[in-house]
Amino acid sequence: MNDLTPPNRCRIVLIAPPLVPAEHICAAFEGGDIASLILPDNGMDDASFQALAERIVPIAQGAGIAVIIAGDSRIAGRVQADGIHVEAKPRELAETIERLAGKMMVGA
Repeated sequence: MNDLTPPNRCRIVLIAPPLVPAEHICAAFEGGDIASLILPDNGMDDASFQALAERIVPIAQGAGIAVIIAGDSRIAGRVQADGIHVEAKPRELAETIERLAGKMMVGA
């Protein structure tokens, strides 16, 4: 970003599709001004999902892209993601926000 870039601009949010290798997800980072990547487990078991996230998170963050792990705060913490995206009712969401406040972003 240069000094001429307006502070209020549209940016891209990517959502990783199922069955796409980490290399292809990371290649998409070249596609524009990307703010964040939402990384869902897409049906993977915990170990496979964490391994995928471990490959993608440092590359994305190195490119200035925040990584949001969908649904699993344990994996989000282990891979040092920037946030978590949850599907929750208001009370559960409030509890999640309170528990993770100051540690990572929480989206719903």
